[in-house]
Amino acid sequence: MICPMQDRENAAILLDYCDRRLDTDLMRRISSHVEVCVECQNVLAAQRQVWSALDAWEPAPVSTDFNRRLYARIEREEAAGFWKRLFAPVTPVLLRPALPVAAACLLVVGTLLFQTPQEPSLGKQAGAELVDLDQVEKALDDMEMLRQMGVFAGSEGGV
Repeated sequence: MICPMQDRENAAILLDYCDRRLDTDLMRRISSHVEVCVECQNVLAAQRQVWSALDAWEPAPVSTDFNRRLYARIEREEAAGFWKRLFAPVTPVLLRPALPVAAACLLVVGTLLFQTPQEPSLGKQAGAELVDLDQVEKALDDMEMLRQMGVFAGSEGGV
């Protein structure tokens, strides 16, 4: 006989053997196998310990006001559950877009709150004045050039 512990499909046979639910021929074959197989003996001993522990276990007695507390809790949950059941299909849909938007708003507010104001540096102001002065100088040069062209155009037209 193949050991039931080595063949996982037949491992349940040991439980049936321990419970004495097998036919007499199979019971005899398993008994002869268990006498020589240490692994099966250990499994059967452990199973008997579990069953004896379950037989010795006694549930805690039920309190006298158990039914009253149970029905009161059911009523509270039914009263509060109306609103939960009403908004349950909509809640996940409403919260999905709200979470990224809330995170983005927090990021913006945090950036604005923790950003330190910066004073403009003198170099930038001086650079801006130089750009303005350069533009003015170019404009004056262009006007001078146009005036000279006008003088040349006027002298040619008059001759």
